[in-house]
Amino acid sequence: MGLGASLMRRFAREDYRVAILARRPEILESVLDSEPTRRGNCRSFVADAARPKSLVDAFRAVTDWAGETDVLIYNAAVLKERLASKLTAGHMAADMAVNLGGALSAIGQVLPAMRRRGQGTILLTGGSLAFDPMPAWAALGASKAALRNFALALGKEVRPDGVRVAMVQICGRIEPGGFFDPDRIADTYWFLHNAKAEAFQEEIIYKP
Repeated sequence: MGLGASLMRRFAREDYRVAILARRPEILESVLDSEPTRRGNCRSFVADAARPKSLVDAFRAVTDWAGETDVLIYNAAVLKERLASKLTAGHMAADMAVNLGGALSAIGQVLPAMRRRGQGTILLTGGSLAFDPMPAWAALGASKAALRNFALALGKEVRPDGVRVAMVQICGRIEPGGFFDPDRIADTYWFLHNAKAEAFQEEIIYKP
């Protein structure tokens, strides 16, 4: 199981109702199976991050099930290895549609209600490529850099409304055991959501 499953388990452990969204039903089912003791708190919804209408429909179903969203975690990304010199505008647009566009679409579904209530948390997953580009992962790095810029700008805009936005920059390979264990990383998201105002960070660089 990856970070998504660990995040689901971490928040379900605190009695949150957790909706998980993904494009493939079999992936959703395997994630749900990772939390059998609290499965009643978790539900899956099929959605394609590259298709805004798909996200609109999914979030409408989430709201019907659990009410308005308190915490949004966007953890989707296209992971395609392609040299910078081989990228085309079409390649970049396709990757950006998920890595950045999907985040914008998801945020658009929850932000108005968060602002109206004067509270809410939006957490986005990034990585070291936003700061230290690699030729083979140019599209992912560019989109994560764009997501970082957007997240910092949005955070400044909505902070007066009581909404908090942060990025967790995971600077290493996620794998069980050790510093980059997904359960350990999930604790960082939980910390951000619950941090008091003076301890809240708009960006955490997660590295040893």
